[in-house]
Amino acid sequence: MAVWQYDLFLIGEGNVRPFLTDDWVVFGSEQGSRIDLMFDGEDEVAIRLRLNASATGSELDAVCAFVSEVGGRLLDTTTGALLQPDLRSVAAALATSRAAAFSRSPRSFLPRLSRN
Repeated sequence: MAVWQYDLFLIGEGNVRPFLTDDWVVFGSEQGSRIDLMFDGEDEVAIRLRLNASATGSELDAVCAFVSEVGGRLLDTTTGALLQPDLRSVAAALATSRAAAFSRSPRSFLPRLSRN
């Protein structure tokens, strides 16, 4: 994941946390917004939405429409917060993310990273 990308997992009604597997299908750009499908066997799939921090309102609307269509909520992978699939919730979470901070000002963001 690039620093300017923001990950959300789609979760069902049971609030089960997602898993990672070898059976992974990606729709979209490695550097931009994309949808990842991670299959576990024949009848289970985890869905991850990776948003470019500079995503437009129409991109966020499309994400929210997709999540609403399949009947889930979103899990912010950084904070663990559950988000409703509406533009206001997703835009607010994205706006406060590290990805957005980097996109707004890479020069200001980089010195804040800890040095090991």
